[in-house]
Amino acid sequence: MLEYPVTALIVAVDDEEYGILADQLAADSQLELIRAEEGDSPQKIAAHRGVTVVVQQISADDLAADGSSYQRIRDFRDSEVCRDIPIIALVPTLDPKTAADLLRSGADVVLPSPIDPTLLKIQMRSLARIYFDRIELESLRQALHKSRKQLNEAREQVKQLVEEDPLTGLFTPQRFALMYDLEWQRAMRETNPIALLAIEIDRFDDYLAHHGKRVADDCIRQIAHAVQGCLSRTTDIAARDEGARFHVLLPNTPASGGIKVGAAIHQAVQELRLLHDPSDPTDCVSISLGLVTTSPMVRHTAQMLRLAAAKALANAKSKGGNQLACEAI
Repeated sequence: MLEYPVTALIVAVDDEEYGILADQLAADSQLELIRAEEGDSPQKIAAHRGVTVVVQQISADDLAADGSSYQRIRDFRDSEVCRDIPIIALVPTLDPKTAADLLRSGADVVLPSPIDPTLLKIQMRSLARIYFDRIELESLRQALHKSRKQLNEAREQVKQLVEEDPLTGLFTPQRFALMYDLEWQRAMRETNPIALLAIEIDRFDDYLAHHGKRVADDCIRQIAHAVQGCLSRTTDIAARDEGARFHVLLPNTPASGGIKVGAAIHQAVQELRLLHDPSDPTDCVSISLGLVTTSPMVRHTAQMLRLAAAKALANAKSKGGNQLACEAI
């Protein structure tokens, strides 16, 4: 069994008995005796010296006084710093009523005085173990309280995040980021392939300038609906990014599957036949897509996948847009 160090504060023990205790316990390197002199504050000593047990002697005169003997013990229990320190009360005669009164006042053990040093040592070690258990329990309680507080704060933060983009009904970037991290970690654990599509409406600034915000918003809404309509699995995740950009995450999807979904989205947007210029029926709104697929390994990071998808999208746009470009990591 683990032997806990004992730092015992001896209060009101007469010189003779204290000398006997000090002599017989001096050989124990794991036991330190500290004596509270008359006029000292036992609570201050206990707080500053790391006391693990208090030995409080109560004389016959103290017991005869009207409750004053019990107040010394209550003072420890009323102290925020000292309230958990175990207390051994030494009494001249041990009777049930006295013992009961002292225990109700806050003593942990009541023993007759003079006490056998060996028995006292056993009691002090036992109570020191209880004291350290109390500290650990209090530490766990505080940690649990802190964890619950952090959890509640996190829940409130999540509640404040709008999960759905109000214009398109797709996930917001914040919600997508959370789900993206979860799916990346899952792919890492299970060594499954994962695909990411970065999508942008071509020449959208020109479309907005020509048609105005109301029509431009309707364009974004229709394309978002087309994107969502091409996702057949509940695990597939579509989100609106900034402005006219979208992301589609395809868990457990190899390159061939990512290309198939990207091509389907590209075709669905073409079939919308949203005119850039009403005077030119051949000039329809199109999208550029960047696809990256990988099977995550230790050297990969979630950020690498997103950067690769952005690079693939930039490649598609540099070639004139209205196409799907692929990138690998």
